[in-house]
Amino acid sequence: MTRTGCERIGRWIAASVVVWALVRVGVCAAATPVIPADAVAYWRFDPSRFGGAAADPAALAQRRVVLAGMRAAVASGLVGESRAAGALDALLAAAEVGARPHTLCLLDLDGHRRGDGQGLAPEVLRFALAVESSGDHAALLRTLRAILIGGDAQAVAGAQQEIVLPGSVRGVRYREPGWSPWREVQWASTADSFVIGFGAGSLERWFSAQASGPPDDAPWAPHRLAVERQRQTGDVFFEAYLGLDQARRGFPWGFRGGRVRRVLETLGLSNARDVMIHGRWIEPAGAAPGPALIALDVTYSARSERPGVVRRVAVSEDRWPEDLRIEPPPGTYAVVMRAPWGAWITTALDLVWAASSADHADAKRAAIRAWLRGPGGQALTRLIASVEPWAVVSDVPAPIAPIPGASTLFVPIKPGVSASAFEDLLRRTLADHRDRLQVQDGVWSFKVDPGGVLRIPSWGVVGRAAAPVFVGGWGPPVVIENRARLGDPRSAPGE
Repeated sequence: MTRTGCERIGRWIAASVVVWALVRVGVCAAATPVIPADAVAYWRFDPSRFGGAAADPAALAQRRVVLAGMRAAVASGLVGESRAAGALDALLAAAEVGARPHTLCLLDLDGHRRGDGQGLAPEVLRFALAVESSGDHAALLRTLRAILIGGDAQAVAGAQQEIVLPGSVRGVRYREPGWSPWREVQWASTADSFVIGFGAGSLERWFSAQASGPPDDAPWAPHRLAVERQRQTGDVFFEAYLGLDQARRGFPWGFRGGRVRRVLETLGLSNARDVMIHGRWIEPAGAAPGPALIALDVTYSARSERPGVVRRVAVSEDRWPEDLRIEPPPGTYAVVMRAPWGAWITTALDLVWAASSADHADAKRAAIRAWLRGPGGQALTRLIASVEPWAVVSDVPAPIAPIPGASTLFVPIKPGVSASAFEDLLRRTLADHRDRLQVQDGVWSFKVDPGGVLRIPSWGVVGRAAAPVFVGGWGPPVVIENRARLGDPRSAPGE
């Protein structure tokens, strides 16, 4: 894989940060779980330095109420519309897990192409999710049952069974009649963690690795070293690793054609052996204003080079740029990225059709190209030309629930472009989706549910007339609460 390909990966990672703010995930600084050296993929996630409001008792009480309501809605089936119910499931899982350091690991993957040629038919599939949490794990167990089981597991005779795992850990496995082994759900509680396994034998594999200790030949070790040699010193909080060669061995047909191949080609990963994303804290230098910065890097190893040769591309800055017009936000962190918006959006649109099924990929690509030639695409081109080449992600305001991705994006608009002109370009760009949009008091959002209760994401233009800023994120507060800070005349008194 060429450096151009890796830069494309970097653009994709940076664009993902803009959309999902991946910087809210990280690695536990101490006593992290052991990842088996032959794991297909993993990420580690430590949110302990994020969300300064989490220490406020009132904020904690509010979050507990929100989570309790979400659990009740999921368990009762109150939200019946499938898309909204799926979104609520995902939000609940992210909120419950996202407040704690955790590790998600794909242990094994083996399968064949389905008879209809569409996707993977798993034969062996094992995941483990270890949530680092001491004490009572009742809330985590309630969430697991609400999302994965949906009712009382005891209602199905013989479905739930106690198991003994390596290290004398006692756990539970759950399987319904007719389920394939890879659909089995397992869980276990230890003194300092709650572990969920997906697939028969998943927790056996996981706890065997914990008993054996860290491997000496982990393939991600050279990736870590490449970043250590080139970045400022800082506490590592985030790692995500994907062993593409491991995945190729488990599912070779998936890499010979179809959506997997198209997606890898779009991301410049066709020749990659493995790829890794890294995040670390960079403290402000001296008396520099603003929060700590988060440095993000992508590393990769190409199959055309010998194992151990690793290349690195920086995704974000480790110093506040002098030519960035907006001031550092007063949050607990900031991610500052040079933003080639045209390249990012091109990659995102290419991924839409690349990730589609074979029956729809060509039609979707043709439709996207036709849209780009039409009024919507022309408005998008002007919209891209109206913003400066920077993106800043932070946690201002602090999110209500500790959901990974619940952050705020700031994009400075070029001088001479008014807020009204920019909003007009937004409206024209999104004209084909007007039935899914709602705009209230200058706050834009998508309708996730029919009643418009879930307004995710939300965005708008805020700030002084001479220096407007595009702001977007997890809900209407990201727009409303940044108005006063950025001098917007629409801010209410007392904000």
